[in-house]
Amino acid sequence: PEITKKWLPVDLYFGGAEHSVLHLMYARFVTMVLYDLKLLDFEEPFPRFFAHGLMIKDGAKMSKSRGNVVNPDEYVAKYGADTLRLYLMFMGPMDGSPDFRDTGIEGMYRFVGKLWRIFTNRKHTVRGVAAQHLGGGPFDFAQGKLDSSEVDFLTIKLHQTIKKVTEDIQKFHYNTAISAIMEYVNVLTVHSSQITVHQLSTLALLLAPFTPHLAEEVWHKIGNWKLEIGNSVHTQVWPVYDPKLIQEENVTVVVQINGKVRSRFTVHSSQSTNKEEIEKLAKEDPKIVKWLNGQMVKKTIFVPGKIINFVI
Repeated sequence: PEITKKWLPVDLYFGGAEHSVLHLMYARFVTMVLYDLKLLDFEEPFPRFFAHGLMIKDGAKMSKSRGNVVNPDEYVAKYGADTLRLYLMFMGPMDGSPDFRDTGIEGMYRFVGKLWRIFTNRKHTVRGVAAQHLGGGPFDFAQGKLDSSEVDFLTIKLHQTIKKVTEDIQKFHYNTAISAIMEYVNVLTVHSSQITVHQLSTLALLLAPFTPHLAEEVWHKIGNWKLEIGNSVHTQVWPVYDPKLIQEENVTVVVQINGKVRSRFTVHSSQSTNKEEIEKLAKEDPKIVKWLNGQMVKKTIFVPGKIINFVI
């Protein structure tokens, strides 16, 4: 019973579509019988089941007869394990049927090179928490919280990326998590002179599940080898975003009349949740004035920071 309590029920059943019928049915049936016999204190063996998709190659199902079976060893030898791993997760949803193409992995190889250059660029500045961080001690993301005067575009983008990657990993949306990292890397490339070591350290942590070897190498390269305890990137605490820093500075509000989009306008994020203010701005919009044409608004539907809909 103690071993059963320790290991069961299994948190996640991850398998192919062929498992979603017979094998799953047998496993559930046996578990339910044991539950009825009072031998188990749970009825379902797997609270969560996820069926992965089937990969194809150049538009066709892989088979030895077609000669289109992908040998991972060849791609690891040519592009590296991290590139292959990153490409496989980026190809599409985990439950889809992604198409493996050599042109795709070549593009991912170039992105891995871009990552390496960002971490090895000597122009990065060390300011604020970054300087403290290099002083030693375990990496603590909480140290990365900046004063309001120090909050800049890169900091906001970093926290937005942490949120997106964290949530998408939990949902097995690895492709969109990687896409968010790519977007953040593009921003860092444009603002390379403003990058802090703290931002690079956090990026390394976000990359760790996807490119474990690269993440470990750059983690030490930017100074984290000085940490006395748990100096591997894979033993660090996962970064946490600050809810106050994930909102865009400006928000676009959509204005609808009877459910149809008639206009849009941009406001500061602090204004976007104020219904009275948004309603006033919407009614002053020349396009909306024209569409309302003096008619009485029967009902106003407001979704903070997104939509205001006038029903006439």
